[in-house]
Amino acid sequence: MGTSDSHMDIAKIIAGPTLVLEKDNVHSDALCQQLRAIGISQITVVESVEALERCISDGHVAMIICNIDIDSANLLTLLKNIRSTAPYHTLPFLTLTSGTDRSRIEQFVQAKVSDIILTPLKPDILKNRIARLLLATSQSQLQLSQFDFGRLHRFSSSDLIASNQDSPTILVVDDVPDNLMLITSVFRKEFHLKLVKDGEKAINICQSDNPPDLVLLDIMMPKLNGFDVARILREHPHSEHIPIVFMTALDDIYSRKRAMKLGAVDFITKPIDIEMLRFRIANLMRLVHARKDLQKEFDQMLELNTLKESLEFNIRYEIREPLLNAVHLLEELAADPSLNMIQKTQLSITRKSVGDALELTRLATEIYQIETGAFVLKAGKVQLFEIFNRLSVQFKNLYAEKKLDIKLTKPKNYLYDELFIAGDEFLCYSAFQILIRLACEHAAPSSCVEIVCLKKPDSIILNIDSSSMLDISCVSSLFDQLSSSDNKEMRSRNGYHGKIMLEANGATVTASLDEESNLLNISAIFPQKEDFNPYPE
Repeated sequence: MGTSDSHMDIAKIIAGPTLVLEKDNVHSDALCQQLRAIGISQITVVESVEALERCISDGHVAMIICNIDIDSANLLTLLKNIRSTAPYHTLPFLTLTSGTDRSRIEQFVQAKVSDIILTPLKPDILKNRIARLLLATSQSQLQLSQFDFGRLHRFSSSDLIASNQDSPTILVVDDVPDNLMLITSVFRKEFHLKLVKDGEKAINICQSDNPPDLVLLDIMMPKLNGFDVARILREHPHSEHIPIVFMTALDDIYSRKRAMKLGAVDFITKPIDIEMLRFRIANLMRLVHARKDLQKEFDQMLELNTLKESLEFNIRYEIREPLLNAVHLLEELAADPSLNMIQKTQLSITRKSVGDALELTRLATEIYQIETGAFVLKAGKVQLFEIFNRLSVQFKNLYAEKKLDIKLTKPKNYLYDELFIAGDEFLCYSAFQILIRLACEHAAPSSCVEIVCLKKPDSIILNIDSSSMLDISCVSSLFDQLSSSDNKEMRSRNGYHGKIMLEANGATVTASLDEESNLLNISAIFPQKEDFNPYPE
């Protein structure tokens, strides 16, 4: 059978080998067969992450497809390394997974995986995903000038109509036409039905590019009986996952056991109780819908991560660069000796406003890097007393109407005016600004917000204590990540960003409430680093 025009188009886009890592030879062979069927001929199958890494190091790679249920930790490390290497920054890295470990999925999303497909894998889904990936990542390639994108779109969505319908597909296999008509009359409005009279046709449909979501299978049929059909389906990667419900006049224990041994999810005897069949299929379809919902959730995670990357890029280049240019221009203007005092004051105010905007863009970039695991701490000397003195004055003025007494308590018998930690000064300042604001927001009017510094042999403990009006049930959510829909007031009463910024500096951050005294305690513990010298030469 020749390669179709649509498949030839995919072959034009992908220049180089596709690396495949699957959980065993059977699944590797099935995946390679699917890839060849859509025009991808250069395929290298590897058996380990180490072998995958060697292939990448040896030469050009066009795409990677791997099952992340295999050695996920090393695969994640490899993906991060790939994304930090310029030639492979946009390399299509498609992953397959059973989806049982959500935290692992989130790590791969944050590491900029190209796509995640839930297994068991439907061939038509693989084709659509690869087409979409290549379309997205190849637009800068020279050969695309000759590529017919319209044909690729038609190819990736044209197989079986059932795959584009919202309703799940049920394949009904029975050699008795009356039984087929009965099932059709009951379920045609709820599901997309495919009707066949023999086992061979059923096998072909189940192992096609668009297999059904459920098979209703008769046992007593000519040529291939239902047991033989089920056995063949279970032996092939394309069909091994499809739920099978046997419908038969057989009602003996041996037949039931044999059906269950072949992986049947249910066994219904004839004559069929339609109401019972409806209930059983409804229960099975809940699993089908749950699987589709999980895939949608993965897709939304990928889309959200892409939006975050776009936002981070825009902040860094579309906003931050013009602001930096504005600062330099204002500095040049301020150096003009002909300026009068009013002009100098106006320039100073303008420069401060632009500087504040720059700080916000930097903070947004740093938070994004922390959340995506891309942040690398460059520790320096952070003078805590200086930070707290500045913030105390700031919040006394900010909460003057609330009449809060904000004070700083240093360690007992502490003779020095300095208390150091190793960290990023900008992040620490921004984090404590958030946490002190959090304490002030929840503090009772005319009460005290006390910042207490404790120096221990192996750590520095910073407590922010306040008489709070907060309910005990709300304490656990103080550090919850807020959604984009949450308003400004809710954000000022939340410490999520402050917590993750201090954690990026090695601190442990907690919040607790004493119900008797209503004392809210926000604590940050910084371990002392033995090799840190606050006075470098």
